[in-house]
Amino acid sequence: MGKTFVYICRPGHNEELRYSIRSVSFFYPNSTIWIVGGKPDWYNGNFIEVHQNSNSFKNVRRSLAAIIDVDEIPDNVIVMNDDFFFLKRLNKIPNYISGTLKDKIFYYEENEASPSYVSRLIDLRTHCKRFNKEPLDFELHVPISINKKLLSRVVQENVMWRSNYGNRFINEDDTKKISDVKVYPKSQYNFKNYNYLKPKYPFVSTQDDTFEEVKNNLLEKMFPNPSKYEII
Repeated sequence: MGKTFVYICRPGHNEELRYSIRSVSFFYPNSTIWIVGGKPDWYNGNFIEVHQNSNSFKNVRRSLAAIIDVDEIPDNVIVMNDDFFFLKRLNKIPNYISGTLKDKIFYYEENEASPSYVSRLIDLRTHCKRFNKEPLDFELHVPISINKKLLSRVVQENVMWRSNYGNRFINEDDTKKISDVKVYPKSQYNFKNYNYLKPKYPFVSTQDDTFEEVKNNLLEKMFPNPSKYEII
């Protein structure tokens, strides 16, 4: 049986999603894909509509909650964002961390990152210390494997869900440490920018401001053909 990938998506045309699905279909041709939230007109696969009428943080939580009671979606799935792209096949997708939340907070403060995001990380660490003496950072732009029943225990809590889930239900011995794979504009977050032309890891992730560059230099070359989920 193939893997099931669940995308949490915004509405709109969404070219990032097109190439993300192409990457999944290329490396996992027997997989099943679901989109939850909004979808583009060109997509013709499984879909659960969740109105995106709040901020992105609440929209994601509502979309995650929507998959829990859908019988057609198996208990164990891989959650994707529309701007995650596979660069190789992995038979098993590891549980990725960057290290501890404490170290991430210090790193962001030292590099004068967004104060509001740092504040959310501090709240997240405080919350997760109930489950792990030194909470781990699962806030990476990579796929994450989850169990729906376990997800139901965290999705309504008002903190970032990935680290909340990971620190409760994933053993540290079963994690793999990596740096993040997000490609930022050259003027932003240079301290953590990912070199997608010499990728260290089997993924890359983009922002709105970097997608066209990554698509032109990498994704179009790797995934030139439409997937079965595209209306031609």
